[in-house]
Amino acid sequence: LVRQSNGKLFDLEKSFVCENQNCIPYEKVCDLHDDCGDGSDEKSCINHFKCDPSSDSNREYVPLSRVGDGVYDCSNYADEQTTCHKHIIEEYPLKVSSWIIGSVSIFLNGAIIIKSTSKLSSTRTSPGLFNSLLIIVISVGDLLVGGYLLAIASADVYYRNNFCEKQFDWLASWKCSFLGVMSTVGSQISLFSMTVLSFLRVCQIVKGLTASEPVNKNTIARAMFLIVGLLSISLVIALLPLYERYEDTFVNAIHYQK
Repeated sequence: LVRQSNGKLFDLEKSFVCENQNCIPYEKVCDLHDDCGDGSDEKSCINHFKCDPSSDSNREYVPLSRVGDGVYDCSNYADEQTTCHKHIIEEYPLKVSSWIIGSVSIFLNGAIIIKSTSKLSSTRTSPGLFNSLLIIVISVGDLLVGGYLLAIASADVYYRNNFCEKQFDWLASWKCSFLGVMSTVGSQISLFSMTVLSFLRVCQIVKGLTASEPVNKNTIARAMFLIVGLLSISLVIALLPLYERYEDTFVNAIHYQK
């Protein structure tokens, strides 16, 4: 008996008939490659490991001899699940520190923001206004970093048992990108604000503490311009790695959905 498949004639006695009615030579059955197009030529084989047995669309196979050998052959690390112990935060002291530092940072910086904001209306001098605003911005930046630590610690708990399998999905997700932007904005805006605050205080010392300009509309406009400028620069630095043109320069893990 002869059957035509994909423009070729196949002897049915020497060919494997796929579930989709295509035909392939028997030597291509169980060769760790989906030759049928529906995976049926690898379906009942016992010489390989299927990386994602729950998925019909993922037909990635590795030899049994390469399962648990310490080398990741599957894109989802499934062949090393028994030996893989990866976590987002590897060391236990770092896990605990992230929870503690993150919580304390949010609580203390939140208190500083509330207290400093309540005093703004009573500020009468330009140096005092700039100092108060920059302290608030520094606290906001540190609060963002604290929030980042809590979020990353929460993600570590969420992916605790299957991070090896979900690693690429996590690294390529919007959640990971958002946390990266959050931590970068927080750290950069704190750094820039502390730098500007130090510079302004040096200027105060040079000019003399008695030469204090009263708060007026120009002072408020300059202060707002400074804060918006610091925030804008921090956002640009944080968002630049997400820009397609530069993503290969900054991103260290790329995952393409199949």
